[in-house]
Parts: sequence; C-alpha cells; structure tokens
Amino acid sequence: MERDFDYLVPDGLDVRPGSLVRVPFGNRRVRAIVRTVARRRPDRELASVHSLVVPEPLLVPPQEQVYDLLAERYLVPRGRAFDRAQPARIRVRVEDPVPSTVAAVKGGAVGSLDGGNELLAALRSGAPGTWCLQAPPGADRAGLIGELVGAARG
Repeated sequence: MERDFDYLVPDGLDVRPGSLVRVPFGNRRVRAIVRTVARRRPDRELASVHSLVVPEPLLVPPQEQVYDLLAERYLVPRGRAFDRAQPARIRVRVEDPVPSTVAAVKGGAVGSLDGGNELLAALRSGAPGTWCLQAPPGADRAGLIGELVGAARG
C-alpha cells in the first residue's frame, strides 16, 4: 500500500517540495523526498525532519509527475520510482592516522616521539591530563609501555 508520511519541519530548516531529507522511520533514519509542505497545525504528534541531505531540491514539480507516471507505468511503488532521483550514497574513506615522527631527542623511546618529553614530565609530576600516543611502525611498543609505567611510578 502506497502512502505518504507527515513530519514536522524544524525552524530554520529550508525544506521545500523535492528536497532530499533525513527522517526518523522506526528505529532508523532514512532518506526521503518531500512531496508537499503545508503550514498548518498538525492534528496529531509528529516526528521532526532530522536534516537536509542536499541543500537544493532534487525534484521540481514536473519531475515529480514524471516519477509518478513511471511508478504507475511500470507497476512499482512510488517510493522505488522516487529512489531513482536520489544520488547514490557516498562513502567517505577515512585516511589512516599519520604516525608521530621520531625526533633526535634524549629521553628514551617515548622522549623521541613528538610531545614525548612533555608526556613523561606530566607522568613524573602526577599532573592530570589526557594524552594520545601513537607508536611509529616498527617501534618497540613493549619498551614504550615499560617506559610510561616507569615514569608514572616516579
């Protein structure tokens, strides 16, 4: 059974007919195309549109009619026909972290890393803080851990 769903549009969100939006649907958020926007008080509690996926509308009114006709002609749900108007999902590849560069500084294995001497000084003094240490490829990780434990013990 084909049906449209109603959502509230938060203030400041420029949602227009044809906009591609992200909406809550069950336990997940899905992409949807806005068919109409009405300025009226809802007669029941509605979930809100989460965000715009693309700032400009994907479908202008004549295109919407074309997709409705395609759905009718090929006997597919309107949502599946409208799905063809959406751009493909884009996967973003996160680059691998760049290891710390080894500097020629005395102070053991930790001291040779960027910020290593500051970390050792903080551990020795018992100063609070949060540190992130990344060992370069091929480094003696057991030696680094031993040096950190030794510095923390005083």
